[in-house]
Amino acid sequence: MVVSKPGRDGQLCDSSAVDLSAYFLEIAATYDRRDGLVTNTQAMLTGAPELMAEHTPAGLVVQGSGGKGVATLTPWVGFFDPDETDSPQRGVYVVYIFSEDMEVLALTLNQGMEELRRQLGDARARDRLRVDADAIRAAVPARSRQTFADPIDLRSTGSRQRAYEAGNIACQTYEVGTLPSESQMRDDLAAMLALYADAVHAKRRLLLTSPGAVASPSAVRRRTNDNVLAQFRPKNDSDYVAHLQGRVINKSRRHETIVSQYGRIAGERGFIPTTEHPQDLVLRRDGITYVVEVKVVYNGNATDAVRAALGQLLGYKHFLYAPAAPPRLVALFSEPVGDAYVAFLEAHKVASIWWQDQSWRGSPVAREWQLAAM
Repeated sequence: MVVSKPGRDGQLCDSSAVDLSAYFLEIAATYDRRDGLVTNTQAMLTGAPELMAEHTPAGLVVQGSGGKGVATLTPWVGFFDPDETDSPQRGVYVVYIFSEDMEVLALTLNQGMEELRRQLGDARARDRLRVDADAIRAAVPARSRQTFADPIDLRSTGSRQRAYEAGNIACQTYEVGTLPSESQMRDDLAAMLALYADAVHAKRRLLLTSPGAVASPSAVRRRTNDNVLAQFRPKNDSDYVAHLQGRVINKSRRHETIVSQYGRIAGERGFIPTTEHPQDLVLRRDGITYVVEVKVVYNGNATDAVRAALGQLLGYKHFLYAPAAPPRLVALFSEPVGDAYVAFLEAHKVASIWWQDQSWRGSPVAREWQLAAM
């Protein structure tokens, strides 16, 4: 039986979540591809975005599938960084996938293969996937991949399943009958998602330094603060405002996903969320305005994210709001930035929020303003 956990009051969780072990045990016990696509088990798979929200780092996208058109041999639940890919057809992603006999569950860092299969055919696509997996595996820190050295065997002769096996970069396999503890499964998923971040960066380095080293491209990440005011010399406040408001600012897809996710959560708690260019997110409640600057922390570099957020927030406050009605300032991060930076931001009257342990946590001021859980 799936054990659903309703969102805990005050914790700003995205939705209810399930115990990983109970969720996958029920799928293993009830999935039968002969039943087709309209079953309770299929609904559990397609409902993965909501059910897995509590287990997912900020800005990642979840999909679950038991097949399209016909039921698949190997149902799966995947985690996608939208700056890398939003589809199992291309790019690198993390996926839980069952063996055809539903007796093994593999947690694998894998590669999309449909586009390669169309381009090269099944056999050549598998060869290329193995080469790319070796290249990416060698490029990530050894300490990051040591835990996930299991071979992947989906016990199938299906062409897609064989391509999954070829595309495996790192893997942890579980016998369904003896799944580990819930805490161990959660730890494994968190570690695999951290390895995913390392692999995406490793792949991008390979693409830059050795073009053609891997077959599938990565989405180009554009920093939100790059060249926004390059070579600009404002004569006065209105000149600055006109330039800033008229400037097209490129945001990464993961950045936009976080804005959407947090905006929806804030709306459920009584704030009115709007996007007002050039600000990432503006919240209003009880006559008070909150300006939220969202930063994805890349490669654990909190320094860049904190400095950029502080500068942009102070700029918005100074140039876009009247001194008599200043907004409250909030910096929101995809992961923790550390106590020192939390204190640094609060010293500048900026509340901070970050995604940690399946909820939006925050600084003392963020909690006081009811923007974060703890």
